[in-house]
Amino acid sequence: MINLGEWGMIAGSITAIVSLILLVIKPITASFSKITETLSKVSHNLDLLTKDLE
Repeated sequence: MINLGEWGMIAGSITAIVSLILLVIKPITASFSKITETLSKVSHNLDLLTKDLE
């Protein structure tokens, strides 16, 4: 049977792993957000150019 100290060690390890994963994922999602915003602006500019050419 697992004693309380081992449960604490397992919980600490899981918490550390989840924290590291979130630390890596957050900048990636932020960069995707910036890319999406930039593509939206480019799309809007292309729409305006298309209207000007008509």
